[in-house]
Amino acid sequence: SVLGRNMTREKLALLFMKIDANSDGSVDWDEFINFVLLENKAAANAPDAGSSSFRFALPLPQGGNSDRSERHAHSGMVERLLVLPRGLDKCVSGSRDGTVRVWHTGSLAHLRTVRVSEAWVSGLAYFERSNRIAVSSIDRSLSFLDGSSLEPIGHLGGLEASPLCLSA
Repeated sequence: SVLGRNMTREKLALLFMKIDANSDGSVDWDEFINFVLLENKAAANAPDAGSSSFRFALPLPQGGNSDRSERHAHSGMVERLLVLPRGLDKCVSGSRDGTVRVWHTGSLAHLRTVRVSEAWVSGLAYFERSNRIAVSSIDRSLSFLDGSSLEPIGHLGGLEASPLCLSA
């Protein structure tokens, strides 16, 4: 369906105001994309009969079994992957299921799952100096994890726009 089709002028004006996040009287590309992502996140997470998907299996750690590895799999598509520096031996994956999962780079063993949002994880960045991991989500939030313990240490919500990627 076409956005705005068969709407009254009043409803169209309300829709415009909803999309115009900074209330400057115009809608730029970032405002439009943020609106589309936020309004359609539930639909985007629903299975789409017209889309194709596939799964691949990584080698299991020695002595592992498929039941154990399935329990730690993301329920949504992985959006970001971050390999931490040597010595930390960790890889971090961020997914559309709103979780960050941490894996051991040598054995691929699951170490921890942290729910950072109900929305898609859109970016991951590691800050070596402070040993912090920043996680952005399309619900206009940033979460911070300790790089060693992987414990959540902070959260910023209500950002003006949805961060679509991060860079350290």
